[in-house]
Amino acid sequence: MLWRRSNPPKKSERPSVPVLENDFDRALDTLTLVLRKVGQHSLGGSTREPNEVGEEYDAWATKLSLGEPPKEDEAGVVRDWGGVRRFVSEQRKDEHDHVSHSLSNLREAVRELTRLTCDTIGGDREADARVETQLGHLVTALNDPDTDHLRREASALAELLRTVLDSRKRRESDQVKRLRDHVRVLREQLSAAREKANTDALTGLFNASAFHEQLERVAELGLLFETEPCLLLIDVDDFASVNDSLGRAAGDRALRSVADTIVRQFLRREDFVARHRGEAFAILVPDSRVDAMAQRAEHLRQVLAGQGLEVAGQRMTLTLSLGLATMIPGEAADTWLSRTEQALHEAQRGGGNRLVVCT
Repeated sequence: MLWRRSNPPKKSERPSVPVLENDFDRALDTLTLVLRKVGQHSLGGSTREPNEVGEEYDAWATKLSLGEPPKEDEAGVVRDWGGVRRFVSEQRKDEHDHVSHSLSNLREAVRELTRLTCDTIGGDREADARVETQLGHLVTALNDPDTDHLRREASALAELLRTVLDSRKRRESDQVKRLRDHVRVLREQLSAAREKANTDALTGLFNASAFHEQLERVAELGLLFETEPCLLLIDVDDFASVNDSLGRAAGDRALRSVADTIVRQFLRREDFVARHRGEAFAILVPDSRVDAMAQRAEHLRQVLAGQGLEVAGQRMTLTLSLGLATMIPGEAADTWLSRTEQALHEAQRGGGNRLVVCT
């Protein structure tokens, strides 16, 4: 029997191994993307705003992506891996401490509010019991022919009611003062947290969503502010003619210039400046006075009307219509906004380039 030796099986072709540089490039691209995303959603830190931290994350991503020229005794591009590790580690620790501190303050404010509520309920129950007892004495005296007895019980009830009301007023004043101390801290944190809100892509100001959210917050806390929360609405007069004559791109540049002018006049930390819609802007100041706010608004109107703008090679003058209203204690946010809009519409109906204060 003849045996035929079969041919040895061919070696199967091994899949190609990716080149090391390709893996490195993908890893580097992934790392830079992660850095940018982390920076984009940063919560900031104890001393820096979220946008500052985001810019530093972005700078590290660019630095790693491009690398640095090698030194004389080195080959290839140099990347500071140790530096980015230290930066991320230190920033994340600072962010953790900052958030933990903020939450601790918020918890303490909630606990204080709970304590005050319990004190109020307990005090009211005790006072109500005393008043109810004294009312019983008065009812008994009504059935007694002795008028002196009736007078004594009525006088005692009046004195008790006066004492209860005075005590309640003092307690409310003390409670508001204690809450104000906590609200000051929370307001500072709220002012920092607002930087994380969405911004308007064209002007860099806060957008309408952030504005309405801030308006609700201020309205909810309005009773605890020491002065009057003020809302200022601004509209650029006859802005449609700018877009019609110069085009949308020129109109956008004009709006950015208007936004820059507004920001230069409202630079205080508590000034919340937003693009409300289209060519309309809103400024919300939690602690202010209507006369002081009106002076600042009038100064803004005069500055913009007097400076002129250079847009698409043409010199133009833009004017503003402004409506101002302070919040009535206990007023809902939408009602406050509606009153301010009415003041703005009145300024526009009067020919524009003017401020109307809602009284």
